[in-house]
Amino acid sequence: MLLVYVLAGSALAISALVALNHFLGGWKPARIESLDQAVARLDADFTGFTASGGVVCADGAGALVEEAGTGHLALVLTRGEDWITRRIGPAELQSAEAGGDGVLIIRLCDFTLPKARLAFSEAEEAQRWAERLNAMQQG
Repeated sequence: MLLVYVLAGSALAISALVALNHFLGGWKPARIESLDQAVARLDADFTGFTASGGVVCADGAGALVEEAGTGHLALVLTRGEDWITRRIGPAELQSAEAGGDGVLIIRLCDFTLPKARLAFSEAEEAQRWAERLNAMQQG
C-alpha cells in the first residue's frame, strides 16, 4: 500500500511542476520578430558579425542573414525556446532547394543540423534564396 501512496504522490508532484512551468511561461516558443533581432543573436554568437541584409521567415522560426564582406550567409533558427545559429559558406553547404509552396530546404554538412526548413510567404523569395545559396556553393 505504501508503494501506491509513493507513486500517487510522485505523479501529483510531477504534475504540479509541469503546471507551474506552464503557468510561468516555461513553454513559450522563441520567435524571430525582426531582422535586427536575428542580427543581434548572430553578433552574440559570432563576435564581430556584421550584417548587410537578410530576411526573416513568415512564421518567425528562421532567418537568413548576409555577412558583410564575406559573401557568406548566416542561418538563425528557433527550436522550442532555443536559438540555433550557423555560418554558411561553400564548405558547409550541400544543397538548397525551393518548393512551390514557399519552403526552402537547406542541407548542411553538419551532423547536428543536417537540414533546415525555412517557410517564406512567397515561393519566388524561396527560389531567390535557393539560387543565391547554390551560386555560393559553385564558386
